[in-house]
Amino acid sequence: EDGPSSVPGGLVLAERMQNYTQRALLLPSAYSAADAVAFMKQYASVLKEGEDSSPLEILYVKRSNGTLLGYVLPSDLLVLDKSKLEEKKLRDIARRFKVILKVEDDPEDMLRKFRKADFALRAPLLDRGGKIVGVINPQDVLRQQEIEDNDDMLRYSGVINPMRDTEESMSYATYFGTPVWTHIKQRSMVLTVLLLLQSLSSVVLSKYQGLLERNVFLALFLTMLTGTGGNAGNQSSALVIRGLSTGEISKKNSRLVIIREILTSSV
Repeated sequence: EDGPSSVPGGLVLAERMQNYTQRALLLPSAYSAADAVAFMKQYASVLKEGEDSSPLEILYVKRSNGTLLGYVLPSDLLVLDKSKLEEKKLRDIARRFKVILKVEDDPEDMLRKFRKADFALRAPLLDRGGKIVGVINPQDVLRQQEIEDNDDMLRYSGVINPMRDTEESMSYATYFGTPVWTHIKQRSMVLTVLLLLQSLSSVVLSKYQGLLERNVFLALFLTMLTGTGGNAGNQSSALVIRGLSTGEISKKNSRLVIIREILTSSV
């Protein structure tokens, strides 16, 4: 079986997000507790002053094929009797993970998993082969989700974010953090498209020009009808967006959602 190894921290390119991961130390499952203690001492001895020692807080245990088995805390090794340090193998004392993340998970899926575990520990990020490629903190996922939420908020408001999906986009989520010229560029494209679409209403009204001339009072209700239609659309979009964020609405029940909204709007 292979000896100890590590997964370096840094940028891991997942399929739907970019995760800043931390270094992870991996020990073979055939290692004894005494081997693990000796490795920790050796690793700590070569650390330079001020260098990050957080990898020693959790030791990850790998199988012979490189896949992840579990993890061991330093406290698990300290409570063992000295006579059992050589006998106990890491495979026997390894803990199972409460949260396991995959590279194809998006931030919402990761946060949902962390929430179920009460944001207890850092979680390993695994590839499709079950091998660890990094370690992620709940705070990192929250920061990435905040970036995406800011971008969604801007797009929902009809504003195009030029710095979307990056940490620099955080400043563009504030009013005074955005230059005036950037405000103009963000809003103009969406407003132009909406202007062109709304101009189609004039084509529809021109076909009923004679009816409106004979019944002028009908024109008084046009703004009320268009306003009510917009408000109803905002209600539906708000409910659907909330359902998507909580996981209640997904691709599996999207057809049912459409049918329910059609029935609601028909009434």
